[in-house]
Amino acid sequence: MGKVANRILWQPNPGPQTDFLRRTEFEVLYGGAAGGGKMLPLDTPLPTPHGWTTMGDVQVGDELFDESGRVCRVVAVFPVQTPDEAYRLTFDDGVSIDACGDHLWLTYDAKELAALTRRDPVWRARRRAKRPSRAKGNKSQRFVEVITARNRACPPPVMPAPSGSVRSTREIAQTLLTQHGRRNHAIPVAMALELPHVDLPLDPYLLGCWLGDGHTHAGRITTADPEIAAAYLRAGFEVVRYHSDDIDYGIHGLSSILRSLGVLGDKHIPVQYLRASREQRLALLQGLMDTDGTVARNSGAAEFTTTSPAIRCGMEELVRSLGWKVRVREGRAKLNGIDHGPKWTMKWMASEPVFRLERKLRLQRIATRRTTRFRYVVSCDPIEPVPMRCIAVDSQSHLYLAGRAMVPTHNSDALVIEALRQVAHPRYRAVIFRRTLTEASELIDRSRLYYPAAGGVWREQQKEWKFPSGAIIRFRYLENVGDELRYQGHEYQYIAFDELTHFDERQYLYLLSRCRTSDPALRCYVRAASNPGGPGHHWVKARFIDVAPPGKTYVDPVTGLTRCFVPARVFDNPILLRADPLYLKRLESLPEAERKALLLGDWDAFAGQVFSEWRRDVHVVEPFAIPAGWLRFRAMDWGFSKPYCILWFAVDYNGVIYVYRELYGLKPGCVDVGTQETAREVAQKVKAAEDWKNFIADEGVKLETQLSGEKIAYGVADPACWAKTGHDGPSIAETFASEGVFWKPADNDRLQGKMQVHLRLRGWGPERPGLKVFNTCTNLIRTLPALCYDAHRPEDVDTTQEDHAYDALRYGLMSRPWAPPKEKQRKRDAWAWDDEEKTTSYMSV
Repeated sequence: MGKVANRILWQPNPGPQTDFLRRTEFEVLYGGAAGGGKMLPLDTPLPTPHGWTTMGDVQVGDELFDESGRVCRVVAVFPVQTPDEAYRLTFDDGVSIDACGDHLWLTYDAKELAALTRRDPVWRARRRAKRPSRAKGNKSQRFVEVITARNRACPPPVMPAPSGSVRSTREIAQTLLTQHGRRNHAIPVAMALELPHVDLPLDPYLLGCWLGDGHTHAGRITTADPEIAAAYLRAGFEVVRYHSDDIDYGIHGLSSILRSLGVLGDKHIPVQYLRASREQRLALLQGLMDTDGTVARNSGAAEFTTTSPAIRCGMEELVRSLGWKVRVREGRAKLNGIDHGPKWTMKWMASEPVFRLERKLRLQRIATRRTTRFRYVVSCDPIEPVPMRCIAVDSQSHLYLAGRAMVPTHNSDALVIEALRQVAHPRYRAVIFRRTLTEASELIDRSRLYYPAAGGVWREQQKEWKFPSGAIIRFRYLENVGDELRYQGHEYQYIAFDELTHFDERQYLYLLSRCRTSDPALRCYVRAASNPGGPGHHWVKARFIDVAPPGKTYVDPVTGLTRCFVPARVFDNPILLRADPLYLKRLESLPEAERKALLLGDWDAFAGQVFSEWRRDVHVVEPFAIPAGWLRFRAMDWGFSKPYCILWFAVDYNGVIYVYRELYGLKPGCVDVGTQETAREVAQKVKAAEDWKNFIADEGVKLETQLSGEKIAYGVADPACWAKTGHDGPSIAETFASEGVFWKPADNDRLQGKMQVHLRLRGWGPERPGLKVFNTCTNLIRTLPALCYDAHRPEDVDTTQEDHAYDALRYGLMSRPWAPPKEKQRKRDAWAWDDEEKTTSYMSV
């Protein structure tokens, strides 16, 4: 609990969050299975590049949009829960969306909106031009001119424009209005969706014109604007005017295209047009506006009226997909006093022309007011909670669009609060790190909720809070390896890392040495928060998760310093536990793998993981004596400054491949650094590893099973081993061959190799994998499940990771490519291997 002057600033959740703040170890990692809150109802629609999905249907790997209109991927989907409280947010354009009390939103309050205006350079220039001179006293004109010129040449520093703050639904409800009764929160309107150009059967502008003025059941249009008929003529259509004074045009060849689009007899905007490029969507809108659109007389805003519910829905989505806020007003369509049913009028201020017809275009006004770029929250009312779920996306802002109105919605308070613990001491210095400046800004926004109440004063230039005692808390970022060296000579008593798996181990270890003090009254410690996944997943897992059970203190045998992992459980939900006290007991009774995933957070399976099929309890086995009749081969990924890896494989009688030995050239105590051994030295190690005497000592193989010795059928290696770049001597492969270790070039197709790993891990089903690994192959077991996707090539593995064992594995598997079995197969007789009995038997499979 954070307290200042007997006031509670913040109350931790009971359980792991409270435990995290009470730990006394030097290093503590807080994290695991994310998902405590931040939920939306299951029926909430989510826009995708191909149409729509819902919060209940979305899956890991699905594509959504972030607030900038760019495509982002779902990297985690969490279990369905019913929250303790829920709210319905209603915006000034009539749109509403339901969310739990903990759901996060990026909002601007009234003060931030005012600052956004005052700090705008255009607004400041206009004010300066209108403001009279403030020169006082009996000063000469020359003096005033000189002072004015000097002030213009050396303007005072201007604080950067605010970027909004992340606030929960509960916070929005509690601060809905200012003290003067005005709306206090606004959410930026999402920018236009960024989508590629697509081949469409009909020009979007022409489709828009037909949807507006076309005959529902024919390729004809009725228009008083000959420019529209001319547009069809320029597109290659034959345009027929039935009478010289008629406004009815026949477009020969148009009906068949409309029929193929499914709109003939059923006017609506096809999905492929709503998810076309921005330019194509704008052309579609211009066609609709040139026919059924108009310009509001007083405001110059764009207006569109329709009596078709399908056109109304499509038009709303189209306008919003272009980044504009649209209001819809329902009325009655009347002609000659006769009511013909409902009509809908849409109105919005566009930031660019939405017409092509000159008579309409000259009346349109372009949006300039700030209010057109924000949705203002007009109400935030409590509602009955319903089942909801939370997702995480890989956008830099962690925002994604939700609801038919495409409202941006947010996807670490404990670290921020912990930094306040020693602010009463004048010599206290703390620093909180994120990987990028943008991410650090998000933490700064969170600190603004708490630090002012503790007496903190924000200093923008230094990016730090200063407290009455003189204590300082800084916010910094480490975007590149080497940035940590900027802190040489610094001294901090509290160092925190948010999303630790985003950092390099070298950065973390270097900054540990900066955690020190010469004042015995100050306590020195390091805290971190993170979820599984990210480029640093494997070293974080090795440092915190693998060394000791969760919540248990680990003492480093070299330094004597202590560290601990506090898991953030998915079901840390007091309401759930009160409603079902035996729920955790039932979770504890599940098999180990499921218990770890649901109760503690499984660090062998994480967001962004390439090989999510990996299960340690299925794919890792105890070593055993390999039968002499099994085929054996090896594969190598060569490395000098980076680690090399050689794997040995054995194939059983049913085609299951076992990785039974590895040779890994990692420099002790280093991260992804090779031993810099020569090819000759490594070849000699391979020879020694394949010597039966060593094999007996290492793996306990019985003498009678060895027959004439270990026979390696073949070896495959990276084709680069045959290159002679930069020297005239033998290649790597030739050097190995001179020592009696022979290789042939591997198939290094990256995507096909990756697919082979997937297929082998899946095998014949969850309990019958096609690949198994001896638990002595520690580096393959350590690095394979930690691999993440490449951000630039999302179908491939990120090669900046420690992927050497993976490369050797795919080389080996590509030497024996395997296709998945058909779903229905006749039983056949085959040899089967019994893992428990370590014997083979002939049976039907």
